[in-house]
Amino acid sequence: MIQFHFHWGSVRGQGAEHLIGGESSDAELHFVHAKKCPDIPDYNPLEHSDGLAVLGVRLVEMDWRENTSFKTLTDHFKNLAEIGKEYPCIGMY
Repeated sequence: MIQFHFHWGSVRGQGAEHLIGGESSDAELHFVHAKKCPDIPDYNPLEHSDGLAVLGVRLVEMDWRENTSFKTLTDHFKNLAEIGKEYPCIGMY
């Protein structure tokens, strides 16, 4: 995996980048993977149609239960002030 990132909005139910059955969700998490080709020198996955794979996960907020497994990550969201900027997730491992 080379990165993960989120898409979310300011209104509940309208934050995901993609629709499922015509409906959005609160947020969407993408895990981005790059193909490795050790037999091809100077292989750049961005130059190939099959060089990247992205796994999208639909996220829905539920009022009745706090997801403590996700809390360590979501506690970092308050630091996300600038679009496109990268922020380290310290204390996640």
